[in-house]
Amino acid sequence: MPELIHETPSESELKAYLQEHVASSMLAPFGMTAEELSRSFCPEVAQAFVSLKQLDGQAFAQRAIDAISTGLTMMNGLPRSDPFWRGTNCRPTIYKLREFCQLKRIEDPRNHTFLWGAAILPVWFGSNDFGQEAWLELSRLPEFDLRWPLYAALTTHLTANATEEQVSSFLREAKEIRESGPMLRRIAKEGDGLAVPWATQVLQLIGEPIQA
Repeated sequence: MPELIHETPSESELKAYLQEHVASSMLAPFGMTAEELSRSFCPEVAQAFVSLKQLDGQAFAQRAIDAISTGLTMMNGLPRSDPFWRGTNCRPTIYKLREFCQLKRIEDPRNHTFLWGAAILPVWFGSNDFGQEAWLELSRLPEFDLRWPLYAALTTHLTANATEEQVSSFLREAKEIRESGPMLRRIAKEGDGLAVPWATQVLQLIGEPIQA
């Protein structure tokens, strides 16, 4: 994997580092062509990603990448004398970002940047969950957009682990069942491949009609 050369990288070095990591993340499919997707995934997953790019998938991926970029920049600005860097190589790598976001959330629990970092990193690395704890915190903020946890859950479903039960529990806890119905029905109607049964199953689990 790409590494940072300098302890305090320049803006351009940090940007290049992030771009290389994006290519190996679970968000990479949103930047692939249909042909690249067909070579990298089974047909049902490739078809899903192709369709999601025509919906809100690319906007989700860009929002996630922007959040990671902001987090890395903020970590890079942390003085190297700070206790956070103790026992490390003092470079603001993506592997340190989860701990950085966790620590900063203690100081500022409602900070949008740190919550987004905590929410998207499990998806980025292909974990078995889609960061629902942080998404739940985000759901309590005024600028919350329900599309993004749905796409985080669907991305995790396509690349790592089934998420129908997880996302239905999240929607109940966040009290977003009714609001999620039109978004899920759009994926079921306009999506393709595995995106369609995923959205249909979630609708059934939360008791929302499949047809509007």
